[in-house]
Amino acid sequence: MSQDCNKVLSGNASAYTAPNVLSVASTSPVPQTISSEIGVAAALEARRLAEKYGTDFLNCDQLMEVTGLGRGNVRQLLCSDSFPFIQVGNRKVISVIAFALWSLKVGQQD
Repeated sequence: MSQDCNKVLSGNASAYTAPNVLSVASTSPVPQTISSEIGVAAALEARRLAEKYGTDFLNCDQLMEVTGLGRGNVRQLLCSDSFPFIQVGNRKVISVIAFALWSLKVGQQD
C-alpha cells in the first residue's frame, strides 16, 4: 500500500494532499465540470450511435438519418472545413465519437 494511503488510514489525513487529476483541463476556458460532462455525453452518444448502426463510422446515408438532413445538405456538411470527416479515396465518413463531439460543440455555439 502506498505511503499516501497509509497516512489516511493511520488517521494522519491532514498530511495527505490529493493529486490534482484534472490539472490539464484547468487551463481551458470551459469549467472542468462542464467539459467532463460534455465528454461523458459525447461518449454515451457515440456508444448509442455505434450500437444502433453497428459501426464506428457513419456514412452519408447514416448521417442523413441521424441529422434529418437531405443528401445535398449532408454532402455540403461533409465538404465543410469545420466538419471532422475522414476521407479514404472518394469516400467520406466520420467516426461516431467525432460526430458526437462536433454536434455538442455546434450545439453550444447557439
